[in-house]
Amino acid sequence: MMRRGIELELLLANRPYAQRWLVLSLAVLVLAGLFALAVVIGRMPPFDRWVTDPLFFKRCLVAHVNMALVAWFYSFLAALLLLLLPRTETPPWPVRHSASIAATGVALQMLGAGVPDAQPVLANYIPTIDHWLFQCGQFVFAAGVLASLSGSHVLPWRDAAESARASAAVHGLRATAVALLLTRASSSWSGDSATCSNSPARSPWWWSGCC
Repeated sequence: MMRRGIELELLLANRPYAQRWLVLSLAVLVLAGLFALAVVIGRMPPFDRWVTDPLFFKRCLVAHVNMALVAWFYSFLAALLLLLLPRTETPPWPVRHSASIAATGVALQMLGAGVPDAQPVLANYIPTIDHWLFQCGQFVFAAGVLASLSGSHVLPWRDAAESARASAAVHGLRATAVALLLTRASSSWSGDSATCSNSPARSPWWWSGCC
């Protein structure tokens, strides 16, 4: 009974941090929709006369895809990890501030998408923009997602034997977190060869944003 009470207390302690990630996931979905509308409305008269940058629509498309796929998916995943995975300790500092770090990355991507004449790179499955501000935003967002994985909740040997949550959901979320960490590690391993390329789609900023 005491163990259940401690687990419930830790769950309630994690809830505010999970809520921040849920708010961020909703915000990036709204931003993705706005960028999709900009692609359509910006081509309609009389608004088409206001758009003088020929790359404006492609940058909107890049921002839409990054928000709708990468930012939303990982924001919602981080919220589930914080909300459903059992913990044996209060969240560490990186977890408590992970959503704020990721939100900063999203803001940097928005600013980078608005830079005139910045070159969009429509390569691979997730596009990017060849500007340091946008790619820095991808890197910072990835750092926020990785920060949400710090702590004992990802490690199966550190949690309690019983959990109030469904065991299938816990195991599935933990497997997803481990796969994300392995992907990040493999990206770091190949980062040296990526830096030798002049293509922005093969730079370390690129795989940091795509996780």
